[in-house]
Amino acid sequence: MRPRSQCQEQGTVLVNASNLHGGGGVAVASSVIDEASRLTSKSGRIVVFASSEVHANLESMGTDLGTFSAYFVFDTYGLRTLFSRPPISYSQFTRVLNVFGPVYAVAAARRSVMGFAQPWIAFPDNSAFSRLSPRKRWLTRQKYRVQAAIFLLAGELVVEQEQVRVALRERRFLGRKRIAVVSNTVDSIFLDQNRWEEVAMPLPSTKVRLGVVSSNYAHKNLEVLPVAKQLLVEQHGLEVEILLTIPEDAWACANDGLKESVINVGPLTLAQSADFTSRLDGVVFPTLLECFSATPIEAMVLGTPLFASDLPVIRETVGDYASYFDPLDPSDIARVIAEYFLAPSDADEERRGLAREELVAHQSSSAVRARALLAMCGVAGD
Repeated sequence: MRPRSQCQEQGTVLVNASNLHGGGGVAVASSVIDEASRLTSKSGRIVVFASSEVHANLESMGTDLGTFSAYFVFDTYGLRTLFSRPPISYSQFTRVLNVFGPVYAVAAARRSVMGFAQPWIAFPDNSAFSRLSPRKRWLTRQKYRVQAAIFLLAGELVVEQEQVRVALRERRFLGRKRIAVVSNTVDSIFLDQNRWEEVAMPLPSTKVRLGVVSSNYAHKNLEVLPVAKQLLVEQHGLEVEILLTIPEDAWACANDGLKESVINVGPLTLAQSADFTSRLDGVVFPTLLECFSATPIEAMVLGTPLFASDLPVIRETVGDYASYFDPLDPSDIARVIAEYFLAPSDADEERRGLAREELVAHQSSSAVRARALLAMCGVAGD
């Protein structure tokens, strides 16, 4: 451990990913830390707190963790963070980059750059809330009021799309915060097949293979998939198998309808996610609520057909590449998927191809994203 004065004088920056244990947050944090390790003349000013899940991802990616000033595997969970003892006191760092918040260590939050990707706060009037029971709806709103207060303590927020910044500007408590936009992107591992790790998947069959990399959060709306699968057979004569990547603890709590209708391959690292997505006949993404998701652009970069909810955040991300449906209407989901596989259109395929070429050409890189986030903490890239 360095003395407090030494850390402050040298401008040491903490990249904190100790609070990220699932979903896209783990993937983004792993990508940012991996890219930061390549900033050879600057990484010596960076200390990393990585959760066990982020650490597993970094190991699978072959990240050189020895380039950092210090690196710790350290796990924090929600409000318990207030009572946890970090490997180095947050107060020793010039700046703290919390890849995604909320982070409940108040001393760090007051001096931090904090990533924001909480759609329940940005878009409070959403269809996901309406599907909750009255009691669950009330508890959920209280939870996100607390989280909004934590975000308010951050020195600066970072969002991944302009429309999220606009939405936060309209929020009473967060409207006056400093908010920067740093676009999300796919990690460079998706562009290098030599770095992929093969995923154990069922043997190929005559069925159309659909899937998505996602945790089973309520707003991901995965429970609509069994109904859509049944309607594909009954209304269109199309048999499909659906593969999900839900962690075992969440899978144990999933309803029986989901368990009986889909195949769960379990959580994946970034290297495995690239292999998984490339081997699907299509990615189906029925989300109700997003600030941003890498899933659509990962499908696009790999050339995997994408069937997605008709939401502004997804249209802004991949434009005409996706085939869009109403996520609240299983019959519409089935119709859109069936049309693609049973009545393919050369014109539609050309449109999607042109959209992919244009979007890929203008897509930012994971290295640019990491440099932008670190620059906000005073660490310029090389």
